[in-house]
Amino acid sequence: MSILASTFKAFLRIPFEGNVALLIGIFANGAVIVETVPFLALPYGSDIRPMGYEEFILGISVLTLSIGLIFSIAGYKSCSKRVNIFMLSLLVAPLPLSVVLFDLISKFSGLRIEQ
Repeated sequence: MSILASTFKAFLRIPFEGNVALLIGIFANGAVIVETVPFLALPYGSDIRPMGYEEFILGISVLTLSIGLIFSIAGYKSCSKRVNIFMLSLLVAPLPLSVVLFDLISKFSGLRIEQ
């Protein structure tokens, strides 16, 4: 049996708490991507001051980790180890994802961040 097939079968056995934790992590990472991608529309070499961006990303990261961790802990015993690692990595990922995306976009678009 391949790794992909065994992972898919493991996801089918996820309890409600695990599904909620996975959905929270997917939603948070999607929100980070949706909030970061509009920086690509700015002209090359623009001076920007992303004031609300940091607060939004920090708020999403803290809410995701705090709420998702509750559901992840509740479903910890009934999920496989692979699913638990995936859940926790999704819950922790919004902040590093936003840093990497913003850095790539600012280098690609030549954005200058003002202080």
